[in-house]
Amino acid sequence: MRHIPQMKLEVRSMCQYDCEMCAHGEQRKLLKKYELSLEDLQRFLDATRESGYFVDNMRIHGPGEPLLWHHFNEGVQMLKASGVVGTVFVATNGLLLHKISEEAWACIDEMRVSVYGPFDRFDTLNEAKARYPDKVHINKAEEFRVLPPPGAEAPIPCACWCDGPMLLGDRLFLYCGPPVFAAAKDMGRDAMEDPELSVTVGPNYLDAVDPTKFGNLEYCKRCWANGNFQLETAPQKTTGGNWK
Repeated sequence: MRHIPQMKLEVRSMCQYDCEMCAHGEQRKLLKKYELSLEDLQRFLDATRESGYFVDNMRIHGPGEPLLWHHFNEGVQMLKASGVVGTVFVATNGLLLHKISEEAWACIDEMRVSVYGPFDRFDTLNEAKARYPDKVHINKAEEFRVLPPPGAEAPIPCACWCDGPMLLGDRLFLYCGPPVFAAAKDMGRDAMEDPELSVTVGPNYLDAVDPTKFGNLEYCKRCWANGNFQLETAPQKTTGGNWK
């Protein structure tokens, strides 16, 4: 069995907030109507099983708000029941905690709730924290690490803050997480169209990985996740949106 220490699961592009310094911003803008289907999720789980892979930690966090994923409750149960996923981590803004079913809560091992400026659901958040003190962790998101200015570059190779693999629909991004979309735009490229970055989900999907490319792609020079960037933090700039 081949262990994958960590994988990102991108489930929906919509978010209730529009944070100016969101590292997922370009991915959300490019894929405005994106939502992971249960069919694509099952195809991924089947391919993972057939390949003899095991994902130690599956991280559900974007590119928008995970709890806006219409299949959230069923999806996390599929992950846990698959036999090819270990722990399930969820990063959320906490606005829709009331929509999580008991069955789904039982499948979540860790949840990180980032509390942004307009947040007004403290009763629900505190209740969840009281019920699941070992699962729910609160992050007061008062500042963001700013994005690199257009055209700015940092040296490579680098230690990456947001490396892959990352599942996005029927594509498996081998090296990069969401910030690569902003780096690609800055370089006049489309991350979805570059065969170097991703493969179609199928048996042995990780066979295409070249370990020397981690933190050493041309995109890395302009990517927010490049650990060589000396980026300052700044107060968040957040606007509210659709809270349904």
